[in-house]
Amino acid sequence: MSILPIQGSRRQASMFLSNKPLIDLLRNRFNPEQAKLIPTHVTLCREDEVKDWSRLVSRIRDLPLVQITMAFGTAVRDGNLVFLPVVGGREQFDELRNYLLGNGTSRPRKHSPHATIVHARNRTCTDEEFAEILAKIQPFTTALHEIALIEQFGSGPWSPFARFGASLDNLEVKSIHGGHPLCQRPLPSDRLLRFPQGCT
Repeated sequence: MSILPIQGSRRQASMFLSNKPLIDLLRNRFNPEQAKLIPTHVTLCREDEVKDWSRLVSRIRDLPLVQITMAFGTAVRDGNLVFLPVVGGREQFDELRNYLLGNGTSRPRKHSPHATIVHARNRTCTDEEFAEILAKIQPFTTALHEIALIEQFGSGPWSPFARFGASLDNLEVKSIHGGHPLCQRPLPSDRLLRFPQGCT
């Protein structure tokens, strides 16, 4: 199976945060441009880390993924960038990245997982706005149930071209370029995240 990038597109693997309406509300209020481009998410793999998208899909298909639990801390401001750092569950996140991107002899570079509230690329965050974000978002823990492979054309919105996870009745991969299922396999409903033996 080949899933080659289309010329002029960007790709990444992400895990979306669902059922967090307050975060979505604040993103839509303080950074509507970015909120229109991509939902609230944690980036799992960046484009420059993936040499073979077909291999990545194959690795995910072999992973009995139901959930990875992450604890998000107090909002952090770095200039005009505002984000929620992951302060719990990073070991599981690192092992998932190692399983997906590692080659048995080397591990992928360290990545600090986070969810962006205000992106410095297209928004300025004032002291008053950051104070309001701090006051309204308390640290929380949530389970992320799905890996999405997403794609952006030019400056348009990011769209999934493949989705995997326990939030679906089945493990599904669908190409947005034609909509044909590439694979479908039932998943147990009560299994925690585990890595295939010998893969970590």
